[in-house]
Amino acid sequence: MLVVPVGKSHDYYFFVKDKLWKMVTTERLRGAFSAFVVRMTQLYGAPHSIVYRDPEFKQLPKKVQWQGKRFTVEAIAHPVYGAITIRWALRDVSDRIADLRGSQVPPGQETDTGLDPSITDIMQD
Repeated sequence: MLVVPVGKSHDYYFFVKDKLWKMVTTERLRGAFSAFVVRMTQLYGAPHSIVYRDPEFKQLPKKVQWQGKRFTVEAIAHPVYGAITIRWALRDVSDRIADLRGSQVPPGQETDTGLDPSITDIMQD
């Protein structure tokens, strides 16, 4: 993993077998998350999936994913922190991640790693 300081936050770049797998960034959320989702939809098209805070009425999206042939993009709202996490993953690597890792344990799945939970959250598959 490569960590790059960007202002007050950091960007995280994940590699497997010397191939870029995914990039994760967290930014301050400016405005409503739903407005952000609309802007992302204009860029990436209709979302592949949406998870709502109020699933019964499909209100207050909290996690949205777009899938293309080459990559996936996922946006997650963190309203308590006034932030948003965005993950870009290359499909040719992420679709084969288990094969590429081989017998290596995925990041964040070792017992008692001592890692900050916010770090292990961004390392999700």
